[in-house]
Amino acid sequence: MSTLIGLDIGTTTICGVAIKPAGERIASVERPNDSGVTDLPPGRAEQQPQRIRERAVEVLRELNARVGDLRESVSAIGLTGQMHGMLCVDGENRPLTNLITWQDGRCLEPSTSGGSWLDEMRQRVSPRAWEACGCEPASGFLGSTLFWMSRRDAVPAETDRVCFIHDWLGGLFTGQRPVTDPSDAASSGLFDLARMRWHAEVIRELGLPEKFLPPVRESGEIIGGLSAEMAGATGIAAGTPVCNAAGDNQASVVGSIADAACSVLINLGTGGQISWAIPEFRREPGMETRYLPWGAGELPGGFRGRFMLVGASLCGGRAYAWLNDVVRDWLAVFGQTLDREKVYARLNELAAITAPDCEGLSAVTTFAGTRADPDLRGAITGIALNNFTLGNVARAILTGMVDELCSMYDAVGGRSGCRHTWAVASGNAIRKNPLLTGIIGARTGCPVRIPRHREEAAFGAALLAGVGTGVWTDLDQAGRVIQYT
Repeated sequence: MSTLIGLDIGTTTICGVAIKPAGERIASVERPNDSGVTDLPPGRAEQQPQRIRERAVEVLRELNARVGDLRESVSAIGLTGQMHGMLCVDGENRPLTNLITWQDGRCLEPSTSGGSWLDEMRQRVSPRAWEACGCEPASGFLGSTLFWMSRRDAVPAETDRVCFIHDWLGGLFTGQRPVTDPSDAASSGLFDLARMRWHAEVIRELGLPEKFLPPVRESGEIIGGLSAEMAGATGIAAGTPVCNAAGDNQASVVGSIADAACSVLINLGTGGQISWAIPEFRREPGMETRYLPWGAGELPGGFRGRFMLVGASLCGGRAYAWLNDVVRDWLAVFGQTLDREKVYARLNELAAITAPDCEGLSAVTTFAGTRADPDLRGAITGIALNNFTLGNVARAILTGMVDELCSMYDAVGGRSGCRHTWAVASGNAIRKNPLLTGIIGARTGCPVRIPRHREEAAFGAALLAGVGTGVWTDLDQAGRVIQYT
């Protein structure tokens, strides 16, 4: 019987799930993404691609073993992973650089023109052209990193393609040069979402080599069969269909919501996003417009998806992690050491018994800035002589995390304009702190659903692979297999 695998190349973990066509998750495997490069200059973030490959193979091999124990076989492999970052490869798909991740800040460094490299990018291209890309460029985007490297003559001479990490793995799995999909292409800052093609004007004005950009194919489309070499490494049968990757944000949406028209998704993990589908391309202040591979008609280039508005908080769940760090650091000053998870547990307990108004205390959780203003900082306000308690601070930060995202929703029409009837909540922060569900429900005015499965992006990649291989006719049908708590 057929089993679908979804593989998610995350920033901190590499995760895979195996699901049945009825939606049953029959196996999951997770490995740490321990590929980080140390001893880099401040603000840089890189990972070793070959280590990521090793971890991905481990996950697939273990998943296949568990599927085989159930006397099942793998029918297709779907891919997703961390968006925005960039890897240079040669014509044989060999890495020429480390993966420069979405967390990298080199484009915020001073350029030869006096401002930052990111400032220089924005000045070179007209606002009208950026509008069609769906987002403003940011440090860590593929396009921004490629611009930085090009201006400094740092692109390796042997470069054949620049790609995303999961697209590189798709090429390795099938023995082909990497291709990408519209969701990842748009995350580069170089893709014209209005016309569904690489943005010639942006690329030209930035002086970038368009020949390095991969072809763009539909999300979840079969890109080839598993090569004999990778079949030997993973134990999965040679020729098993490998399906085109999608960005992890889009895969999480696909893997979390059963009904795109009626649901708004709030994801809180390392970062945070609020996302909802829209029928056609449009821009809204403070939001990104992204491709959603959820069929709603034909787009230019034969693509069948629609679009979604996304508001991203750079801090997200890290705001609560910051509080945990502060508590443990302060205790260490007095010679006390507490386990990280025990601190989380106690913070959760205190927040749960704290009044929703936190006795007047409130938190703005932009501790890492925003995409529009990286220098913006957060704040804890309303401090009085008697309300600066750990419970009040913990609950205020949890509320601030949700409010930062929901304020983006409010600014472009909110629930009345979008007519959403469900809020779907996902991400590790949601599951580790049940109080967040109630905060989301109170803030949105909607009942809150949480998917039963924890690996939303990997699950979404498996659903996309199922649509790509004909298990389901479309994502409307595939979404019906998602189960909620």
